[in-house]
Amino acid sequence: MIDYFADKIARKTAHNLHLPYIKAHLEVEMTRDGKSLLHKRQRSKSFVRNAYNILFSQAAAAEADDTTFGPGLINAKDISGAIAKRDTPISWIPHDVSSLGNGFRGNEGISNHGIVLGLGIGAESLEDYYLSGALIANGNGAGQINYNPTEALIKVWSAGTRTLSNSIKRYFNNNSGAQINGWGEIILIGKINFAYSYGQLTGWWNDTYSVVFSRDLLPAPVNIPDKAQIKIIYTISLVYPS
Repeated sequence: MIDYFADKIARKTAHNLHLPYIKAHLEVEMTRDGKSLLHKRQRSKSFVRNAYNILFSQAAAAEADDTTFGPGLINAKDISGAIAKRDTPISWIPHDVSSLGNGFRGNEGISNHGIVLGLGIGAESLEDYYLSGALIANGNGAGQINYNPTEALIKVWSAGTRTLSNSIKRYFNNNSGAQINGWGEIILIGKINFAYSYGQLTGWWNDTYSVVFSRDLLPAPVNIPDKAQIKIIYTISLVYPS
C-alpha cells in the first residue's frame, strides 16, 4: 500500500514538472502441481549504477570513457567485475534487441543473461554488479534449476495513464529431484554494446558486455520444492506527459 501511494505521488510530481518518470515492477510466482506457493508483486527499487549510467549516456550523448567505476563517472561494470568503457556512448547490442540472446532475453539454459536467480541475502546497493551470493545454476543436478528461454517481450501502451511498458518474463523449473534451499535474490542482466570504427577500410567493430541493470531481494529467503515452477516478470515503464 505504501508503494502504491508513493508511486502515485511520484507520478503526479513528474507530471506537474514535465519530467520523465521511469519505473519497474517485479512479479514473482512459484507453483507446484497447479497450486500457488508464492505470489508477490512489488516495485523494483533496485536499479543499479549501470542502469543510471546507461540512461545518462544515451540521454546526454555522454561518452563512457572513465577508467574507474563510481559517482560522477560514466562506464559500466560487467558481471565479472571488469570495467566496460570506450570513447562512445553506451548502447544496446547492434542486432534485434528483442530477439533471443539479445537485450534482456536470455536463451534456454543460459544463466548469465536475462533474469537470473541466486542464493544471496546481501543488502541491495546502487553499486551491485552481480549476485551477492551463489548463482542457482542451470541444470538438473543438486541445487540446480532449469532456465527456460525468456518469453517474447510484451510492449503495452496504456492511454489512460499515458504509460508505455515493456515486460520481460522467464520461467524456471526445479527438476533436480530435491528442494533448493535459500533462494533470496533476482538480477536482471542485459547485453550492452560499444560501437567504434577503425576507418573506412575496416568498418565498425563492437564490444559487447553483460551487465546487471537491477538486483532485487525477496522479502525472505524461499525454498524451491522439487517439481516447482517459478515465473519472474520485470515490467519497465515510462510515463509520458499529457
